[in-house]
Amino acid sequence: MASIVAVELASFTLADGVSEVTLLDERERLKTDFLAKTDGYLGRMLVKNGHKRWADIVYWQSTVQAEKAMEHIASSEVGRRYFTCMATGDHDDLAHAGPLIEVSRRSDTSVVRRVAYNGWHSITER
Repeated sequence: MASIVAVELASFTLADGVSEVTLLDERERLKTDFLAKTDGYLGRMLVKNGHKRWADIVYWQSTVQAEKAMEHIASSEVGRRYFTCMATGDHDDLAHAGPLIEVSRRSDTSVVRRVAYNGWHSITER
């Protein structure tokens, strides 16, 4: 049996003076204080390429739930803290965080948990 999963992809660079440790701490806080309490949230993965570009990949049960969460995240304190880790301009694009796509998956196949493609490597998993 196949199901539909929405995948949100937000790429960014770190803001000047922000360490990877700070990014990971704020990302965990966002997960605990916002995402884990949001309907439809399934999990996420953070990836980084060798050129200091990052991508936060978030899995949702539906695009409707993902879009609803995106409407509220920018106005939350924890969302603002996470976005300050990103270079100016990058977090502005996250209000429309895309691409937001739906993928079909079979019940006997898990969602991709590790990424290693064209210089990108996973840092954290769900």
